[in-house]
Amino acid sequence: MAARSIAADVPESGCWRSDSGPAPFLRILRKAKVKPWPKLFQNQRSSRETELLKEFPVHVVCAWLGNTPRVALKHYAQVTDEDFKKATRSDSKRQAG
Repeated sequence: MAARSIAADVPESGCWRSDSGPAPFLRILRKAKVKPWPKLFQNQRSSRETELLKEFPVHVVCAWLGNTPRVALKHYAQVTDEDFKKATRSDSKRQAG
């Protein structure tokens, strides 16, 4: 199977949108008997934006998700356990990845 570019999935507007809102995901949680946590969708967005920022430049992630670098870095980007682990490794291990 040929590799596919993520750009092929990006809508013409340049950012991701969901017309269905939270209802489908909330139904899944209810069926699984999982209680929705506070700020459910803000937390999901924050987690995904943090993951994307580790792989792509901030201006690209913001174009996909429909916000600005200022908003992304102030409200969504998170420091992860992986960041702390990387920061506390010795220099030789850090350079090796």
